[in-house]
Amino acid sequence: MMTFDRNRIAYDETILKHFVSATLTLAVYQYFLTWEYESRRIWNLRMSYMKFVLIANRYLPIITSIIFTAVAFTPYTPRSCRSVVFVFEFSVFSNIFISAVILTARLYILWIDNRTLRLILLLTLISLSLVSIIVLAIAPNLNGNVSDDPGIMPIAECINVRPLTWLPLILFLSGEFVFMILMLPKLLVLASWDREAQPYRALARALISDGMFYYAYSISITILNVILLFQSPQRAIALGLVCLDCVLHSVVIMHLSMHLQQFTRFHGVRLCISSSTQEQTS
Repeated sequence: MMTFDRNRIAYDETILKHFVSATLTLAVYQYFLTWEYESRRIWNLRMSYMKFVLIANRYLPIITSIIFTAVAFTPYTPRSCRSVVFVFEFSVFSNIFISAVILTARLYILWIDNRTLRLILLLTLISLSLVSIIVLAIAPNLNGNVSDDPGIMPIAECINVRPLTWLPLILFLSGEFVFMILMLPKLLVLASWDREAQPYRALARALISDGMFYYAYSISITILNVILLFQSPQRAIALGLVCLDCVLHSVVIMHLSMHLQQFTRFHGVRLCISSSTQEQTS
């Protein structure tokens, strides 16, 4: 039988409530901050998979913030942990998937003239998707502590940590390293462009520089989350960071997608994942 320290429960709840409150505030703020972008840019796009992805990335922060808030503020018993685990992980992995699609599209445009690298990018995205689906399917049976104690338990203990459960997070981190390495050559190529291509160069520099900044941030915070998740005393902080990081990913990627659309409009490339549907004009 598991027993839980009431002081520990109160501490975990306080930590998570502060994190999810900040997360919800950030999600609402960025929604209204980018409202003009949505009305003028996203809804005017031609119907495509990427339009759906951008709309999903637009509204996922608010939806997941509400879910995280419900998880943090709703009391539950050990027997309800399996449901909590599934809802929490589904919210996290949904944000990871949408972010991965947009990041893949960015690099897909940059390497549009290299079929091999485009294939690598698509295989990376497909691998992340399949692993996430498999893990989500078996997560309820792997996690969720069941106790004979009818009382409440801290969420940090409810959302137990097993390496297999967070495999998509590790895979996403590995993909970030690969994407960052693939972006470095483009950063070097910028130096060789002449001044006649200044408008194109400015857009490409913004695209690449923003991408490098994002990868540096994403890799750092993901490594920190992974380390803290496997340390039980710090797990409440880690879960709070995961909640906040999910929304920050969507916020940052929303702003990066603005530059991506500028790049594709200037370069004459329609934003689609499938190479058979891409069009390039001179």
